[in-house]
Amino acid sequence: MGPHRHRRYGFVAARNPERLWFGDAEPPAVADALGHPVKQVRARVRATAPGTGRPPGGNRWFGGGGVAYRGAMVRVREMEEADIEAVSAVRVRGWQAAYAGIVPQGYLDAMTVEDDADRRRQWLRHPGRESGDLVAVGDRGPVGWICFGPARGEVSGVAGRVGEVYALYVAPDLIGTGIGRGLLGEAHDVMTGRGFETSALWVLQDNLRARRFYERAGYRADGAAQDDVYDDVTLSELRYLRAL
Repeated sequence: MGPHRHRRYGFVAARNPERLWFGDAEPPAVADALGHPVKQVRARVRATAPGTGRPPGGNRWFGGGGVAYRGAMVRVREMEEADIEAVSAVRVRGWQAAYAGIVPQGYLDAMTVEDDADRRRQWLRHPGRESGDLVAVGDRGPVGWICFGPARGEVSGVAGRVGEVYALYVAPDLIGTGIGRGLLGEAHDVMTGRGFETSALWVLQDNLRARRFYERAGYRADGAAQDDVYDDVTLSELRYLRAL
């Protein structure tokens, strides 16, 4: 992998330019990626911790009652080291599916789960890491991941503390199930609890599905743009902001 690829996996403390992809491309309560209506299934009742109304161990079901996809309940919890291989698989497969025709194919073909997992493991163990990492876990293990923390760089014209969503990925075959929206909502809650008043993120200009998703989640482009290089191909990214 070239030097510009390696820098994409730096730690948050050293500016980690993780770029965004999300599996939940369209509002799950409205339509899937093909525009077909998506039926939300009310989850069956699960055991809760005494006096909390939540699952034991601090896990949270999406939307209180949860979201079921293909009969499986999905919950959100903090990422653990044992999740790394699954998260890397979701990330790499997500890139290869979502960015085909946008990012050079040679760049996508060169991505491997093993390389991504090695870098992810170093990131998770780094003592200066400031990111929060949540995973959505279903019956087959982690199927989604979101990473967030303090904004990288100055965001002018915005009062208060600014956080940033660094990365959001969902297994490609689970697009439109609500997992991406659920993870984003959980991250917003955590950022709010940490004192952030605004959330920022960067998205490729040509990734129109991603831009629609975030716009429907309340994000708006603020006019800031930057270029990133993939195998000598320069692509533009736009910054989006949302009040928390």
